[in-house]
Amino acid sequence: MPVKYLKVKKKNVKQGNWLSKFLASKSVVKTRGAAAVASEFTSPKVPKEERSKIGTKKFWWFSLIIALFFIAGLLTYFDVPSRVFNSPWLTRGGARLVVSTEFTPALVYIKDRQLGATPLDVKGLRPGEYKLKLKAVKQQDFFYELTVPAKLQNGITTVVKAQIGPTARTSSYVVLYYDQIKDTKLLVNAKQDKVAVFIDNKKVGETPLLLKDVSAGNHTISLQKQGFRTATFDIIIRDDQTLVIDAKLYEYVLNAH
Repeated sequence: MPVKYLKVKKKNVKQGNWLSKFLASKSVVKTRGAAAVASEFTSPKVPKEERSKIGTKKFWWFSLIIALFFIAGLLTYFDVPSRVFNSPWLTRGGARLVVSTEFTPALVYIKDRQLGATPLDVKGLRPGEYKLKLKAVKQQDFFYELTVPAKLQNGITTVVKAQIGPTARTSSYVVLYYDQIKDTKLLVNAKQDKVAVFIDNKKVGETPLLLKDVSAGNHTISLQKQGFRTATFDIIIRDDQTLVIDAKLYEYVLNAH
């Protein structure tokens, strides 16, 4: 198809109504139709360099989003947020947890996070009320998984003494920690009802027991109940804090399985 070439007058191409003047003028570069000429001038092409810059920006933004998703996945997989929020510098020193078990070592878990095997001493834990899960290291048929309630506080040591038996009934634990309870030196709670409490071989009451007049210093305490194994351990009473004891006694049964 032949193309006609005409002379272009530059004065017709002005800012404002230049398109109408250009179409009305007889001076057209290529007479391919008014629509083609109008579209060519109303939709100016982006220079190649500009297109390259736009494409580069889009590429880097896309790469940044992918990288952020990848980093978030790694942080979640390695439980980094939990470790950061449980760190001592965020928890003002954090809580300390000491766990020991009789007969067999056990793995200690908090919210499905493994802290290690007994005997265990961990510092810088996040304060709160937890249910510790103890699992025997040697997974024998007669060893049972034990759940122990424990309260962790900033700057306070929580001590757990446990025995993982064949069943829940034949497993036991004692949890000790200090708290601030007004006009109270000793608070003893037990999973079983009416457990007798002896301090230095003298019966002082039955659980749940709250004592206000225990002398400060070292004492030996015993928890006794018929049909259950006696739990005996040493304690320290302080003038400015309340010693809290939570216990579950080992039950004697004919068939533990």
